[in-house]
Amino acid sequence: AGNLNDRESLDRALAGAYGVFAVQNFWEHGPDAEVRQGKLLGNAAKAAGIAHFVYTSVGAAERNTGVTHYETKWQIEEYLRELSLPLTVLRPVFFMDLFNDPKYPAPAAWSLLASALGNEKKLQMVAVDDIGSVAALAFARPDEYIGQAVELAGDELTIPQAAAAYRNIVGRSPCYLSIPTWPVGLLNRHAGIGIRWLRAEGWHTNIAQARARHPNLHTFERWLLSQKIGQTSKRRKRSNPTKLLQG
Repeated sequence: AGNLNDRESLDRALAGAYGVFAVQNFWEHGPDAEVRQGKLLGNAAKAAGIAHFVYTSVGAAERNTGVTHYETKWQIEEYLRELSLPLTVLRPVFFMDLFNDPKYPAPAAWSLLASALGNEKKLQMVAVDDIGSVAALAFARPDEYIGQAVELAGDELTIPQAAAAYRNIVGRSPCYLSIPTWPVGLLNRHAGIGIRWLRAEGWHTNIAQARARHPNLHTFERWLLSQKIGQTSKRRKRSNPTKLLQG
């Protein structure tokens, strides 16, 4: 166990360790704390002689986006390079898992993205499980991955295309409405900046290249099949309708 705010606890945790997988939570701690934690862990890893440091950043971190929670990760990336750590950086795009996260009501997530992107702009996505799989692969093949910044995206769809995939797998259409995005900035300034960037710029990961290197990256449909929402729907389709009516 270690505490990202306590160097002594990190030193104890890293003693004798081969590698570090690092990710900090901007949304829990804010920008200053995220950067401080990332640097503290990097310093501890350097002192411990860690053989491989795998850091999860974000897609487009290097593009001077102005998005607060991307800029913090770029700061950490740059600091880890200054330490000359044996470093692999993973840069994932939008998490598919946010469509099935109890902290984010599905209608709100769909509605917000639909309003931000319209019907034509595509959203690049990656399954969280794939980030873990690629991290494991990086640790297994250090000669191939150390010194690399790896963009991770498994699919890119417009919101209507994503809704059609959802309907095909789950058996019902996702519920979403056209809502204004400006209140997001009033509720959370950093989230508002992110939404504006997504509408104006968005991610541009080369998915063909990502798939060539990591052929098992989930498509959105395959991810849906792996989720309980899809599994539950398919079980219900096979059930006796009378029993469903009885609850």
